[in-house]
Amino acid sequence: MLPAARKGPIMFRLGQARRRREVARNRRALDRAIASAPTPAMRDELIIVAQRDGMYGKR
Repeated sequence: MLPAARKGPIMFRLGQARRRREVARNRRALDRAIASAPTPAMRDELIIVAQRDGMYGKR
């Protein structure tokens, strides 16, 4: 068991790692959706939504 003083930084790092994994997972899902969009208009709409939500910079 870790001392109480050491739990804080470790839990913070674990939280950061979880967030990074979630962001990466969402980005991969968005990449798949963009790649498989049935029309160019749908692809453009997905890109616009992703940019608005901050998932991607401008393409």
